[in-house]
Amino acid sequence: MKIKNLVCTLAAMALLSNSGTAVVMAEDNADTAAAAATEAAETVEPVTADDIKGTWSGTYTGSTGSTTIEREISLNIDECDADGKFSGVATITSSENQSYCFSGTCDLATGEIRFKGDEWIKNANKWSFLDFKGNLVSGKITGLTDNKKDRPFSLEKKSDSFVRYSVDPAAVKREWYGEYDGHSGSVVVRRNIKFSITDISDDGKITGSAVFSPSNKAEAKYALDGSYYFTGTLDERYGRLRIQGNEWIEHPAMENFTFIEFIGSVQGDIIDGTTENGIWKMEATSILKGDLNFDNKLGVEDLVILEKYLLNDGMPFNKTLFFYADMNSDDSVDVFDLIELRKAVIRFSDNNTKK
Repeated sequence: MKIKNLVCTLAAMALLSNSGTAVVMAEDNADTAAAAATEAAETVEPVTADDIKGTWSGTYTGSTGSTTIEREISLNIDECDADGKFSGVATITSSENQSYCFSGTCDLATGEIRFKGDEWIKNANKWSFLDFKGNLVSGKITGLTDNKKDRPFSLEKKSDSFVRYSVDPAAVKREWYGEYDGHSGSVVVRRNIKFSITDISDDGKITGSAVFSPSNKAEAKYALDGSYYFTGTLDERYGRLRIQGNEWIEHPAMENFTFIEFIGSVQGDIIDGTTENGIWKMEATSILKGDLNFDNKLGVEDLVILEKYLLNDGMPFNKTLFFYADMNSDDSVDVFDLIELRKAVIRFSDNNTKK
């Protein structure tokens, strides 16, 4: 009997001992898990403004109609403050003529990030903006667009360097030459154009005049020229430019010819943008007297135009052409201007040959 009681006592002690060990082990495991979670939380690296600023590239899932499609995108983030508010310009590199200004916020403690487009610079495909939301960890941003599981995006930081998009209105060049896409009915027509900016006010309002002429990239039947005054705005933050004619100087020989809006951005000596019909590209230039076909150079074609005018050979001559043809600035166009233009053509040819 004593032996039996001893065995029961030993068994009970063993049971209590094992139960205590299990409790201790459970408590130890809980403590270890909590410590690991705390350590993991403590190892989340805080994000700085310099981590956000720079050049990023990657892919996102957009759509064409009801079909999803992966597209390539590049972000140039040139501003970020101490609170994680940032902004920049996005370019959809897998599709031509698609870029926009965007802004967003980043929780600098957790890396949670969100951004969305504010205004299009170029939107040839008439797209809408997507809402990007994700997390920034170790130079990578991953997440979803429009909070949809089938619309992931992934971006990787490529460089700490970035393009500064803000501009000083006083430094914007006043004379520009380039080309744009207009239209004749449903046909897109490429035209040459010159802009002369006369004033940029402190609040970004622009005034000036424009001259357009036929391009050798368009068919002769669309050869029209004209000139007009324009107004517009310049956004200092992004160098974003909007210009539209508001009064004709010389209306082209087509009754239903109307003004179109030019939208783009100014970066140094370049303007890059779109019209409702396609591209708009310009370079800073200087006034080139004698350039009567507005191709930004002097040549035989300019001499022919002036000779026809002087011979009264049915050549129309509007006010803008008159300004460029008045080589000696005496408020008249005559044979003396033809002589000066011939000299200018020779000089232009010699200078460009030497280059």
